[in-house]
Amino acid sequence: MTSVTIVPLARALLRANYRLLREPFVLAERHLLPAVLDDTAPTRLAYQRLLIDCDRVAARLLRDESAARAARQLQRRHMSTRYGIARRQHAADHHRARVLAWHRARFLAGQPHRRT
Repeated sequence: MTSVTIVPLARALLRANYRLLREPFVLAERHLLPAVLDDTAPTRLAYQRLLIDCDRVAARLLRDESAARAARQLQRRHMSTRYGIARRQHAADHHRARVLAWHRARFLAGQPHRRT
């Protein structure tokens, strides 16, 4: 009977400790990193990914719904940033392909026709 009441108590204590431990990292992500790094900086994206993974592990091991909620919220923001990066990269690739095709057509138009 004692072990039944100790486990939830231990989890509650670990959840409280995790929230205290996580707070400086959240403050850094919200206030320090935006001042130093762009939203699309690889370092910032890696830092967000680390926070998401830590929150997911804490949510699973400690059965912490607030950590799961924080992980989902940060994951949504992280994925929207990555989606924006991918869209810009795709647009830039498409533009480069069009410029290359235009130059290729100009080059081929200036070449004399050869018989094979």
